[in-house]
Amino acid sequence: MRLNMLLASVIGFGLPLLAAMPAGAQATRTFVSGVGSDSNPCSRSAPCLTWAGAISKTAAGGEIDALDPGGFGTVTITKSITLDGGGGQVASILASGGVSGIIVNAGASDVVLIRNIRINGAGGGLHGIQFLAAAMLIVDHCEVFGFSNNGVDIALSGNGAAFIRDTTFANNGGIGVNVANTGGAYTFAQIVRSSFVGNIFPTLSGGGVNAAAGTVVNVSNSNFSYLTFGANAAGSGSILSVDSSVFAYIATAVGSNSGTVVNVSANTIVDSTVGFNVAGTFRSAGNNVNGASTPGTPNGSLLKN
Repeated sequence: MRLNMLLASVIGFGLPLLAAMPAGAQATRTFVSGVGSDSNPCSRSAPCLTWAGAISKTAAGGEIDALDPGGFGTVTITKSITLDGGGGQVASILASGGVSGIIVNAGASDVVLIRNIRINGAGGGLHGIQFLAAAMLIVDHCEVFGFSNNGVDIALSGNGAAFIRDTTFANNGGIGVNVANTGGAYTFAQIVRSSFVGNIFPTLSGGGVNAAAGTVVNVSNSNFSYLTFGANAAGSGSILSVDSSVFAYIATAVGSNSGTVVNVSANTIVDSTVGFNVAGTFRSAGNNVNGASTPGTPNGSLLKN
């Protein structure tokens, strides 16, 4: 009798606490697997099947990790999050039929990290990654290829920055990384140790990096090949800096329109048609190797402020 009374007391005390607990508490770290299910809690022992299924069960600022190779679907990101495909594995997103692989449309202070993911447009996808809003987007060790438009399309309505490193952009119909803003906001992009490849020679297609009006773009230690243009400053007020990069089989390696600023140093241009085709302010350190058929702006020109 006393035991029954004790159990009744414990249960009666605990029920209000259980009722007060959140029904859908989110984990800081969740997991996806090629053999998972989105009805699972996305734990390591019961992973989800898709990024979209896991992101709803992951707390802001948390991380979703791929446990094994698989195609984990397109996703829209609206909060701080990390998507990690896992070192040496093949975590992929297939985004055909006019959709984008990843859309980042998060808050003004949010940070989004995308790492170790292969994003395949299969010839008909819109953009690999579409960056619409967030404080910062980091793309690290990814492959983005086969999209009808841009690999990474940055079109911010507010202030934001993108950091892209060790990433390959191949066979995209548009531009590897297109940097723009839609609201007169400050937009910055830094691209390091990345590769931009168009269709196989002799058909040159697509562009490498484009800086639209009012943006600041820094490119370093990167490779460009088989493209209509390598790096370009297109819009008034844009600033493009290109350092220690290689351009081969490019129609125009580095170009710009009027009202822009282009800084170049220690670049190598070979087997290309035009080296520098710069209409705006051109600043050169005088140490570029310009082996294009038409070198363009003299290699040794130097304009100081």
